[in-house]
Amino acid sequence: MKRKIRYGISIGLTVAAAALIFFSVGFGVFGDGFLPGADEVRAFLTDRQDRTDRGSDAAGDGTIAENQTGAGIPAGSRSWVITPGVVSGQAAAVSGPAAEEVPEEPVPETKSITISAVGDCSLGKLQIHGYSGSFLSYYDKYGADYFFKNVKQYFSSDDLTLANLEGVLSTSDQKVEKKYNIEGPPEYTSILTAAGIDLVGTGNNHIMDYGKQGAEDTWAALDAAGIPYAYESKTALFTAENGLKVGVVAAMCFNMGSDKEAAVKKSMDALRSQGADLIVFMCHWGIEGNYTPEAGQVDFAHRIIDDGADLFVGAHPHVLQGLEEYHGKMILYSEGNFCFGGNRNPDDKDTMIYQQTFTFTDGVLQDGIDAKVIPCRLSSRKDTNDFCPTPLSGSEGQAVLDKLNQISSGLGEEAVSLQADGRVQAESRQTADNAGEETTENVQQ
Repeated sequence: MKRKIRYGISIGLTVAAAALIFFSVGFGVFGDGFLPGADEVRAFLTDRQDRTDRGSDAAGDGTIAENQTGAGIPAGSRSWVITPGVVSGQAAAVSGPAAEEVPEEPVPETKSITISAVGDCSLGKLQIHGYSGSFLSYYDKYGADYFFKNVKQYFSSDDLTLANLEGVLSTSDQKVEKKYNIEGPPEYTSILTAAGIDLVGTGNNHIMDYGKQGAEDTWAALDAAGIPYAYESKTALFTAENGLKVGVVAAMCFNMGSDKEAAVKKSMDALRSQGADLIVFMCHWGIEGNYTPEAGQVDFAHRIIDDGADLFVGAHPHVLQGLEEYHGKMILYSEGNFCFGGNRNPDDKDTMIYQQTFTFTDGVLQDGIDAKVIPCRLSSRKDTNDFCPTPLSGSEGQAVLDKLNQISSGLGEEAVSLQADGRVQAESRQTADNAGEETTENVQQ
């Protein structure tokens, strides 16, 4: 009953309001104040409405709130109450369509991984050497942290450090009859862990120096130390903290025929099927003491890149050989010796650390070579091998870079040169030759 009476009063006031506004507007124009103006009418009616209906526009946006008796006009119903911000005769609450949201462009996901690679690491001594002045004597005197202390900073700043472990970690005395046998005790894995070396290749001509037992002792020691290793068909898959996966194959390639290529490709394909984003092939090959690879080696390296390797790292000659870019991938024909217990005083002590950063965007490897060479000497001393590889700077470092530039010239279609800071720069040989001719012309002028 209260609700019907209230609505009747509201309708009556509404009709009266309409009449008053009509005449007020008309006489306001023609009669100059004969009736009260529209503002006075609006104020009057608002006051009257408040007396009959204590509901309020609580939100201030044209909606009617519930009054004390619980009887209110629902938002969105027809209401003739004249309220600031609401035109008389329109719906009490009007809402427009929601603005259409524009989807944001997806942000590309970028990940990168930096890999360091070094050459031959022989953690022991030759069977023909005595204890005095040997690698073993340095270990007993200085401990595991000594050997890589001068280069550890580079290994600590990368995501993956690779080394060629050339020799046996065993206590076996059952050596194979050969000219040189290299062996150190199994606990020398502590040298690798102290250095921050993450993964080693054992596919070389010294892993069997003490027969199958020596090799199995070596692999067992590496397993116990948590160091992954690769050997021929036994591959290694390394996962970086950001989830990128690097597959590693390490093999002897003194025979570079189709059978060896097929075996390497099979291993690389298997790693791809396991989710490897990158493939590194560690190749033990070549002729000792040669600074230039043979033509067959160049051809084999190209085939391995074509088969899917992203980085080719060579070893065995015990000296540095050149660098080549082939189809956007780097080939290191030989990194030489690095921490080498197999020679107390080699004539050529030049060596290097190779570092390359690979970048992926939305899972796709990006083009370009982002790499550098840190020139080193395999000893902190010039006159002997103290088994402590050391970075070189100034003229000594530049001499190693110049040497690498010289022995890299003529390798492949891409001319690789090392800048003064060791950065790798590669460009087509024709472009480089044209630049050289232009420089010569400028000098002549």
